[in-house]
Amino acid sequence: MAAPDAGRARYALLGRWYDLVSAEPLYAPGREVAVEMIHVEPGARVLVVGCGTGPDLPALLAAAGPRGVVLGLDASASMLGAARRRAARLGPDRVRLLRADAQRVPAARLRDALGGPADAVLAPYSLSLMPDWRRAWATALEAARSGARAAVVDTTVARGALPLRLASRAACALGGVDVAARPWRAVEEELDDVRSASLARGHVEVRAGVLPRRT
Repeated sequence: MAAPDAGRARYALLGRWYDLVSAEPLYAPGREVAVEMIHVEPGARVLVVGCGTGPDLPALLAAAGPRGVVLGLDASASMLGAARRRAARLGPDRVRLLRADAQRVPAARLRDALGGPADAVLAPYSLSLMPDWRRAWATALEAARSGARAAVVDTTVARGALPLRLASRAACALGGVDVAARPWRAVEEELDDVRSASLARGHVEVRAGVLPRRT
């Protein structure tokens, strides 16, 4: 998860240790499903909105191959520092990291950083942390080509027994998640050929689709 306006200081402090305290074993399956759903092809340009410490980088780079490029966007210098250390082990020439607020960065700046429009967009556990997540999402899609695949993976309160609901609500609160945001709705509303997955009793939701052709 990446840093929003309200929680930026919290995530700035956690950058180096975030992977140890983020319950990644719970959230990794959502990342894996989302990466699979966007069908990254060799040579693709991939935009990650709210890349955090870069846990998605290995899978995205493996799919994009030696000619592909992954741009990680995040507002937290501490998070990007951790992502940079991860990228150094994976192939730094294929990873580009940009410190900017996804709610305010121009789409043209993202395209320039990628070297062209994105072929795939991933928002991993990040949009629900942003007060104006719809603007961030719209900018990410503007930076992508027609026919690109895009996915949102995010969290809300789980379904089921009260202890499970309370635990998931506590996890969301700890991470600064707006449980009412449900940003995957944007995929359902705006993209074509939507695929979906619900994990951890609905605590993790994944949606992916195809950008319609622009006229």
